[in-house]
Amino acid sequence: MILSMLGLLLMHFCPESALPAQSSDGTPYPTGALIINEIHAAPDDTQAEFIEVLNRSDAFVPLTDVSYADGNEDFDPVLPSGRPDVTSALAPGQYLVLVRDSVAAARAFPGLWETDDAAVVIAPPGWEGLNNGGDDVFIRIGTEISDRVTYESNLQRGLSLERIDPNAPSAEFNFLPSTDTASPGERNTRFDPDTEAPLMVFAEEISPSADGSERLEIFMSESIRTETVDASAFQVQDRPVREVTVSDDGRVIRLVSTAQLSGTSAGVTVRAVGLSDRTGNRRLADTVSVALQPNEGHLRITEIMYDPRTDAFDGWPDQTEYVEIVNTSDHRLTLHRMVLTGAADEDGERDRLATVNRRLALAPGRYAVVYAAGDLPGDTQATRLSALQQAFPSSTDVDAVWFEESASSLRLRNSGRSVLVRGSTGTLLDSVRYDPGWHVSDLASTDGVSLSRISATASSNRAEAWTSSTHPDGGTPGRANEVMLPPSPHSAAGVTVSPSPFSIQRDGATRIQY
Repeated sequence: MILSMLGLLLMHFCPESALPAQSSDGTPYPTGALIINEIHAAPDDTQAEFIEVLNRSDAFVPLTDVSYADGNEDFDPVLPSGRPDVTSALAPGQYLVLVRDSVAAARAFPGLWETDDAAVVIAPPGWEGLNNGGDDVFIRIGTEISDRVTYESNLQRGLSLERIDPNAPSAEFNFLPSTDTASPGERNTRFDPDTEAPLMVFAEEISPSADGSERLEIFMSESIRTETVDASAFQVQDRPVREVTVSDDGRVIRLVSTAQLSGTSAGVTVRAVGLSDRTGNRRLADTVSVALQPNEGHLRITEIMYDPRTDAFDGWPDQTEYVEIVNTSDHRLTLHRMVLTGAADEDGERDRLATVNRRLALAPGRYAVVYAAGDLPGDTQATRLSALQQAFPSSTDVDAVWFEESASSLRLRNSGRSVLVRGSTGTLLDSVRYDPGWHVSDLASTDGVSLSRISATASSNRAEAWTSSTHPDGGTPGRANEVMLPPSPHSAAGVTVSPSPFSIQRDGATRIQY
């Protein structure tokens, strides 16, 4: 069962008619000095409910000043009258555990009273218990509410609701169910303070706005405080930003820029200053490169493995279907939402082979490999990729982008088919209708041998532009093909042969370029 928590909210306020509680020297306690750190509303034994409060301030808070309440806001003191034996003040960093029934709590959590000075345990008289169907929990110092947590129904029985970061707000993102059992009077099992300021992880150009203005989308490392975001905090290519919007979860920022990106070469950047996360960690400045949208011809299909080796008993690592693409432009390109499809049928429908749903960028001259999970061994993407690279050892350490399509195959037929590459806006970037006849005629079998492109600039559908891979692995995913003609270094007319001298037995292929 999944814990559902909606509307968790932190409220620090002092009514105009009320005065905040004060320490012995007359100074007010810090706002939010006491926070609700853990709530156990659905224990196996209903009498073992508890509320854990943490003093996160540097002040000693007299327990005589502390009261609690549920949603009816009928506050009761946590310290029963006539209890001089109870510690008179809650020390900095100390826990206050309010239990519904001390006998049930001792039975459920026998170590609770063995925490030395870490916790003060009190069973307030008249506690009627917490509602499993949702409730509010308040903690107050004097007449000032220090913290409020609102939880809703569907609590997982036996697990408490734990705060992740004591310094973060009492919002939904900062609470999770305990990992195993509740932890009254000690550090939460979900304790994980956030000390890092947010980073811009990925920036990409998206389709222009209606008036033709350039638009960008920035993906953040964590959710940010929306009040720290405005147009003045950003610059694109040292130009101001006209408009900023933030997604509901605070992870994606969308900019409307006055900078001109179309036709721009390498080096498009976006800069941000003063972004803060929801905990309050603030980054003074951050800069990230922008991945631009590809145009026709910027991404070219350079290798197709349609007949992978998959014999479990041949002593060789199994392969899987893949399509390799190269960035022929002079700037970073976004692969996000790129789609591989087949040709349209008579109804205009296209067979979708793969969709890149991750935020990925491809540098100039670098390769991206879209491969199928297939029957590759491993229960994670990382282990399956490792297995694929074992089948192609020369591709293990290449600087390539790998994307796994979670399907048994890319449906690349052995009889041949069309493969089209389209950008996120639907722009056709490249198209190949491969034919098994493009393999060299004396190849004994195409099993485990890719079709490799000879020239990235030749027409994609010319048979002369393709041949069988000559590499011993059967393919070179993620790096230049063995048969690829290098760009000519000569500007004058002429003929070059490489390698020179050449040997068919030694080199496998000879390149004659004119």
